[in-house]
Amino acid sequence: MGTKMKLNSVLLPLVIALMALPARAVLIVDGGFESLNVVPLSSIVTPLTPGRWGVENATRVQSHPSGVMPKEGNWMLKMDDDGLTYTQAFQFVDLRLLDPTILKVEAWYNSNAPAAFVVLALNYFKTANSWGNENETIRDVRVMTLDNDVTTWQGLFFPSSIPSFGGQKAEWVGVEVAFRDQDIRPDFSGFVDQVSLVSAVPEPASILVLGGGLGAVFLRRRRKMTHSD
Repeated sequence: MGTKMKLNSVLLPLVIALMALPARAVLIVDGGFESLNVVPLSSIVTPLTPGRWGVENATRVQSHPSGVMPKEGNWMLKMDDDGLTYTQAFQFVDLRLLDPTILKVEAWYNSNAPAAFVVLALNYFKTANSWGNENETIRDVRVMTLDNDVTTWQGLFFPSSIPSFGGQKAEWVGVEVAFRDQDIRPDFSGFVDQVSLVSAVPEPASILVLGGGLGAVFLRRRRKMTHSD
């Protein structure tokens, strides 16, 4: 009886605390570009506005004459040279109500251009008014060069720890997908599909398994101590 009471006193607060955490949340809206959710980038950056894709030179398409088709669903984002260095698309997420510690981002790319260079980045901002302020922006980025096969999609994905600015945790994050302009001019395009951003928080089922495992370890240790006595 005493062992069970001690076990409960150790495990119960832990399980309750862990189950109070939110399940892993999907933070991106319309990561497959299935809805009319694409607007000019300039319209969502001052201040940062969530829930829409802001693009520089991109449109939603269902297919392309080169043979590129959506990875999943009926639509994908076609990105074209905007005359600068990179053509980009962003979606911003307000982190203040979510309070995750780690994010996981993923995006899939294709192109009819040979060896197109692509970017996937998480841009962290101190506040909703930090766009364009380098002192209030931290960028976590990955890059890749695509193959020449229009029938295959290639993915970039990585976990990212949310940074702080002088002790203040970043309040916003922007998911960025981009193609290098020199690779998609003048007669080529880049394509993006199935972008996702999730918070890396344990699921309730995993928490229960963890609790059960801790309980088993506690009991084994308790029995060893009892036998040794």
